[in-house]
Amino acid sequence: MTDFALFAAWWIGLGIASSVGFGTGLHTFVLYLGPHIAKVTMASNACNYVPESLPTRWTFHHFKACPEYTDTPTIAVFSIY
Repeated sequence: MTDFALFAAWWIGLGIASSVGFGTGLHTFVLYLGPHIAKVTMASNACNYVPESLPTRWTFHHFKACPEYTDTPTIAVFSIY
């Protein structure tokens, strides 16, 4: 029940925040696209490959677990893209 309440509060808050924008699209990037790009990039650097996405309605963990990569990441930007 707590997960559902947090999920609902998160999306209601994002909906309200995105409706306050000035028509520039900046609020959409800051609230939705920017965090998604950051999550994909951080997950890719942690795994040294782009992990499989797991779509879900109830949690914010979007990727399958991968073995921890401790060396310097060598994944290219275009691979992440």
